[in-house]
Amino acid sequence: LQVFQQIREDHLLPDVIAYHSTVSACEEAAQWEAAVQLLAELRLSTLRLDAQILSSAVSAAAKCGEWEMALSLLSDGRRCGAIDAALCNAAITACGKGFRWELALSLLPSDYVGYCA
Repeated sequence: LQVFQQIREDHLLPDVIAYHSTVSACEEAAQWEAAVQLLAELRLSTLRLDAQILSSAVSAAAKCGEWEMALSLLSDGRRCGAIDAALCNAAITACGKGFRWELALSLLPSDYVGYCA
């Protein structure tokens, strides 16, 4: 986070790689609020939000038991077309850690639900 802050202080514009690296660091440190704040900044920039960045933020939320935030971020990904299997898996993991298995099952494609029953 300090490197990202230094980029801002030097009046440089962070690129997608800088955002992704910083959100990934937030994931590792279980700092979901910082990850969400970075996503908000990214949305205000001219850069495009992608599934990898969202997946890291969802994983950060999952580590902290913030399954509702994880689902909110998944919805953001669906709205902007930035969704992939890793993002869905991170959201399912968040639901599992929050003991919301019904929600986790609802995120699976219908083809897979039969295998879980």
